[in-house]
Amino acid sequence: QQVPHPSILVAHNPDVVVNARKAGVDLVLAGHTHGGQIRLPFIGSVPEIPDALGRKYDRGLFEFGETQLFITSGIGEMGPRARLLVPPEIALLEIEL
Repeated sequence: QQVPHPSILVAHNPDVVVNARKAGVDLVLAGHTHGGQIRLPFIGSVPEIPDALGRKYDRGLFEFGETQLFITSGIGEMGPRARLLVPPEIALLEIEL
């Protein structure tokens, strides 16, 4: 029996997950948010995340129906050249069928 191949979309901005879900994409890999870059306890990222998904979706693995979204914190910065409570990361993902 042949195992189906997953569809994976690599995008800079995680907002594409909305349309990717409609298109039946299995996994979206994104960055853009820098993991919030500067985080305060109990508040989260400061300032707001610059995308439509907002502060709740700044880093990690999320589910949008049948589509999964992984957002990496990455290694760069935007605006202030600093990170607070968001260490740089290079993620290694293992995908199992």
